[in-house]
Amino acid sequence: RGASGALLLRASDLGRLRPGEWLNDNAVEMAIRLTERLQLGPRARALAHVMSTVFFSRLSSRSDVALAALAADYDRVRRWTKRADVFSKTLLLVPVHSRGHWSLIAVINPAAAARRFRAMASVVDPVRAGLADAEATMVQRGADPEAAAELVRARAAQLGVDTSDPMHFAPLLGRLPSVRVAPQHTPRARVSVRRRQKGSGSGSAR
Repeated sequence: RGASGALLLRASDLGRLRPGEWLNDNAVEMAIRLTERLQLGPRARALAHVMSTVFFSRLSSRSDVALAALAADYDRVRRWTKRADVFSKTLLLVPVHSRGHWSLIAVINPAAAARRFRAMASVVDPVRAGLADAEATMVQRGADPEAAAELVRARAAQLGVDTSDPMHFAPLLGRLPSVRVAPQHTPRARVSVRRRQKGSGSGSAR
């Protein structure tokens, strides 16, 4: 993959297309890009953007190595997409590899989704901060630290807040006002990958 975003395919990647083989990240990305190029017209392609097949796995990982790799990938993607504002797109496609299966997340109107997440953060962050303060207060008053932490986790579960995951909002979503978005032209295009294969031989080895 070069600065232009071209996809480099090796013979081993093409071998993944044989019956009985598990698809790897390059094979999946090739299928998505071919579908995008062959089934979408120029206008539809201008309104859509496909993320890298390793983007989600590195984004969702918590290890320091993965975060460093994600930062490097972010810099590369920022250079590749410097002429493409993803928040001006109508459709954002994110390939996901998890537990031996491939799936595709479709984000319709990413700009509205970003506003929604900002609204969720404004509700959840104070709740999470309040739970942390309550835990500290219990410990200061002589409570066992592990017992205090368990009580806070139980209360967080009742509220639908995962205190360990900053992207988890659960039932609090229902308390937020809906975000109204001005209607935009959405191309009538169907994106489908006909070949469906279980697993990925090297989905995480890049």
